[in-house]
Amino acid sequence: MTAKPKKLTKLWRELKKPLARLCYFPQACKAGIASKAFAHFEMHRNQISIRDDGKVTLPYLEIDIVIGCNLKCEQCSHLSPYRKGFVPADDVIHWFRSWSEKIVPKKLHLLGGEPLLHPELPRILRETKAILSQTEIGLVTNGLMFAKVSADVFKALEETQIYVIVSNHASCESEQRQFDEAMSKLRNYSFAYKVRKSHRKWLIQYDKTPDGTPMMFSSNPLTAWEVCASKTCIALANNKLYKCAVLASIIEGLAENAFSHENWRSALSYEPLTLEASSQEIVEHLSHRQVSACSICPDQKIWISPLQIVNKTDIIRA
Repeated sequence: MTAKPKKLTKLWRELKKPLARLCYFPQACKAGIASKAFAHFEMHRNQISIRDDGKVTLPYLEIDIVIGCNLKCEQCSHLSPYRKGFVPADDVIHWFRSWSEKIVPKKLHLLGGEPLLHPELPRILRETKAILSQTEIGLVTNGLMFAKVSADVFKALEETQIYVIVSNHASCESEQRQFDEAMSKLRNYSFAYKVRKSHRKWLIQYDKTPDGTPMMFSSNPLTAWEVCASKTCIALANNKLYKCAVLASIIEGLAENAFSHENWRSALSYEPLTLEASSQEIVEHLSHRQVSACSICPDQKIWISPLQIVNKTDIIRA
């Protein structure tokens, strides 16, 4: 049987969303949850299951292999402008090997920060593919560092056929020229990639103190969860499994002393999973809807452009 043409596959994916909302509408009403949010999460939750071998199938997993970034985008959901460094390749590989005994993600995204900044990226690409050979793996980048990375990065992407998702943050003509120049490097290689304009999904992620320091909101957890863009973004960080990538970035950032505990105290009510968790505990943890720590996020969607932070006090430490 031949594969569906891409256009038909995309059309079916878009048609499933309103059909799911209609299907789950009675349950959403009974639960007192907006039908769109309810259906979106139920479609995600229905894919989390225990296999015959005892491992847990996950629809999606992501990991920040680099914490810092070459850009300083306002309202970055990973708070990269306020953090720095990268995860050593040995750690990334160890985490994947350890958790591969527990979970099997259908899709995995390697991101950051900016993953192209990682000094051992080719090794991470090759060994991740070897460990998670049945997983669809993607590298998420702003693309600008393609102008500077080694030839081995391109070679590793070709060898592994890890696909690349490029977020174009350009907000003016000069930035677009810089982006286009970096992206021209990809034309000589055979791995798949796609480009998306980041402003289409860029949202307010955190509140601010009077001096511009990021801080939590104090929202109703359910209302914040309903509008959350990361409710299905399971994350691996510091060898722990988080039900939400935003919580992972904040809690790990607090451990790094990247920002004040006082500004994010409610986030610490959340406890991620460790390798000691059973398969049933993993399923139950990741199948929960809102948790009390969801209160740190906004309770409405506000789209903005990913403008660069310019205040000296806001810029990432060297």
